[in-house]
Amino acid sequence: MIEFKNVSFRYSNEEGAPYALADISLNISRGELAVVVGANGSGKSTMARLLNCLLVPTAGKVFIDGMDTSADENIWKIRKKVGFVFQNPENQIVGTVVENDVAFAPENLGLPESEIEERVSYALEAVGLIGRREFMTAHLSGGQKQRLAIAGVLAMKPDILVLDEPTAMLDARGRDSIIRLILKIKNELKITVVLITHFMENALIGDKLICLEDGFARYAGAPHAFFMKGGEFISKFNLKQPFAYELLNILGERGIRFAERDYIRASDPAQLGAIIMGAVKNAR
Repeated sequence: MIEFKNVSFRYSNEEGAPYALADISLNISRGELAVVVGANGSGKSTMARLLNCLLVPTAGKVFIDGMDTSADENIWKIRKKVGFVFQNPENQIVGTVVENDVAFAPENLGLPESEIEERVSYALEAVGLIGRREFMTAHLSGGQKQRLAIAGVLAMKPDILVLDEPTAMLDARGRDSIIRLILKIKNELKITVVLITHFMENALIGDKLICLEDGFARYAGAPHAFFMKGGEFISKFNLKQPFAYELLNILGERGIRFAERDYIRASDPAQLGAIIMGAVKNAR
């Protein structure tokens, strides 16, 4: 569904200007939840903006369902397929009332009123705001505004949802709520999701993890396999391990061994205690 083929990008055409992305080749399959991580300035947001033609590659090609993003005739087709949610929901909320805000994009598509109503209800139900459809958008909490921004994109019924740091402005409770919503969207609506984040706990929810460093893709594969490499490896990218993996690796250094399946299960915090107790029991 998504293919990066030897993609490089720089913001200036001046000779010697640095590349924000450099020679990236990777694929994201239909229905996958891909999480993109990396330190500030690694190229995460640049990669996200290449997916819906906000940017086009300086070199190489990005394909969405086989369509070249750099071809002018494909721009609007791709933007209908790829919904983009920005870090700050205030940048996307245009209506003063919740249901009017969600209706904005379908109305601009010229859809009949009955379909607009269906899409508004569909999107608000998906994000858990159906009971607040008549609320003033200014009265929503930060987490609710982020849900509203997502609803506005879902009303377009995209095949791909790109979220650029959607939890960055939220507290821990708000972050957890949005992550659970992302999983719900992926699993129930069968939408391909690309999540840009600097919270490593968020990275564990992905089917695929992509780690960027100075514009290069240093890793693309299973999240658990990346974090199993240990703190010394992870710190090379100015990242930290998720707490669960940090704990398992510390215990591993003290002689308590964990199998790969334990690391996979550790992505669910509710299972962490049982994993440790089982390993301690086996070590005796």
